[in-house]
Amino acid sequence: MRDSFILRYTLSMQTQSIKNLIQEEFLKRLKSNKSYSMRAYAKSLGIDQSLLSKIMRGERELTVKMAMRLSHSLGLSTEETSQKLKQDRVITNEFKKIQEDVFVMMSDWYHFALLELIKLDDFQNDLNWMARTLGVKAFEIKLALERLERLGFIEINPEQIELIRTDNEWFNYQNTNHARKMMQKQLLHKAIEAIDEVDFQQRVNSSLTFSLNENDLPLFKEKMKEFISEISSLEESLTSEKTHVYQLCNALYPLSRSSK
Repeated sequence: MRDSFILRYTLSMQTQSIKNLIQEEFLKRLKSNKSYSMRAYAKSLGIDQSLLSKIMRGERELTVKMAMRLSHSLGLSTEETSQKLKQDRVITNEFKKIQEDVFVMMSDWYHFALLELIKLDDFQNDLNWMARTLGVKAFEIKLALERLERLGFIEINPEQIELIRTDNEWFNYQNTNHARKMMQKQLLHKAIEAIDEVDFQQRVNSSLTFSLNENDLPLFKEKMKEFISEISSLEESLTSEKTHVYQLCNALYPLSRSSK
């Protein structure tokens, strides 16, 4: 039984990066066109829709031959595809979990929301329930859960999802990158939606406009960091029933531009 599992695991991991690429490309097209369908995607890849769906759901193994064919349809050269497959073989031999999709995890807000959703007292281990609760597609939830498990945040069992890592602070006060910018934009967009869609008693919107010498900015950044840390500690100390997932956003930015 164990040898059979290792064989299936090895076959699966040999083409994991190509499978990730196929999944992420579909999500990318969905984001730019909400009506984009699996049928249209399968047609663009030159593959049967049913087979593509099974591969993306993990119900059908992606062979090296098929991985090569599909990667070509996505614009990868034979050399680029071979390099990805080679990397997967190294990962398989070392039995390490894939780390290459950290970028996607950091740039989509619902990954961290899922980690908090699992903590709710009425959490349901059901893709459709999670999708309805967070307002995203069940397919996106499934892929997000797979990423979180590969990255060691959760362990997915038939009956439950176990939270392995509880750290959920993604703030970086030293620098930024494209992934962080993407997440910041998404969360600001969610905040704008909440103004119209969430009852005033269930949200907080406040701001403060003031003049400042830019040399004093590090002091304000440090105070904001301390505030986030205090809120995090407060959340952990609460013993009342957890019923909702909230997002706290704070931002400090100049309204004026330098005339120099």
